[in-house]
Amino acid sequence: MATIVFLLVVAALLGTKALDVHSTWRHVGVAGETNPIAASWLRRFGLRRGLAVVGAVYVAILAVEVVLVLALGVAFVTWAACALGAAIAYVQWDVARHNYTGRPSGLTRRIATAHAAWSRRLPRGGAPSRR
Repeated sequence: MATIVFLLVVAALLGTKALDVHSTWRHVGVAGETNPIAASWLRRFGLRRGLAVVGAVYVAILAVEVVLVLALGVAFVTWAACALGAAIAYVQWDVARHNYTGRPSGLTRRIATAHAAWSRRLPRGGAPSRR
């Protein structure tokens, strides 16, 4: 049962990442990307190649997770991966919905607020300051 749920969560993760990439491509672009890691890759590689790099890294990380979870076969690890994966899939879906509609939900407002607070603490070079 846990393995089936895990594989469904993996499918949700792939689907919501596809929606996130498509909504970034169609509605956000390089200038509107608020994820700082993705934004730096989009600036470095351009929109098309940057989204391909982000997607490839995401799929590679997910593939490693799938192999580890299935190889371990421990129910607790599988259920923990399901819970975390479902949360990530929900966030990706919500961000993609915001990108398509321009209307933030409570979650996207909290994410944007946290990102803005984090960005204000960064020096010009982009690395976190040591206080």
